[in-house]
Amino acid sequence: FDGISSGGGFSCAVRTDGSNSCWGLGSWEVTDPPVLPPSYEYAQVSVGASHACALFNCDPSPSSLCPINNVVCWGSDGAGRVSDIPGDKMSQVSAGLGHSCGVRLDGSIACWGTNSSNQSTPLAPPANSVYSQVSAGGFHTCAVSTCTSAPCPPINVSCWGSNSFGQSTVPPLSGPFTQVSAGSNHTCGIETDGSVSCWGYGVWGQTSPPAGSFLQVSAGLYHTCGVR
Repeated sequence: FDGISSGGGFSCAVRTDGSNSCWGLGSWEVTDPPVLPPSYEYAQVSVGASHACALFNCDPSPSSLCPINNVVCWGSDGAGRVSDIPGDKMSQVSAGLGHSCGVRLDGSIACWGTNSSNQSTPLAPPANSVYSQVSAGGFHTCAVSTCTSAPCPPINVSCWGSNSFGQSTVPPLSGPFTQVSAGSNHTCGIETDGSVSCWGYGVWGQTSPPAGSFLQVSAGLYHTCGVR
């Protein structure tokens, strides 16, 4: 596999040949990803609670036959989380509880689906910055920005949506971050030194990461995992 993502009872993975396989609970046909045309390949997949979204690459001849957007979603379509995909090419996509978000090629973010807590209403990136990675969580969303010119902002993670447990309030002395993951009611990010910082609901220890250096972090419902 080139990448794997797990969510609400099912998992999906992109194979090295560009195909996509899903397994687990199959409600709403979440384990039946769309079959792409022969000239298309899956590039990245993200699994939410009851839907999934993926990026695909298109290389037909002529290139004008490629669609305007490169995102496909499947599963439960509540609030348009599957069908209301913006007509833009994305560099990364993330499926959350009831919404989806993606990073456009120009560094802006588009979100679609449930917006009950403004989780699908992105904030503008910090000054002199563009977004490089986004994570759709339960009722909030967080994103990492990259500075393009000085002066650079001291914090490069922005969060929006529900903040009932402080999951959208980035600690003021943390960062900068290389990656962020929004869970159900908490958020974790990897700082440039490899350490992990978490904030939000932590009654089960999900916001108390072990010491050490990590390459990747993933915040879930009531737990967090990382790759060293």
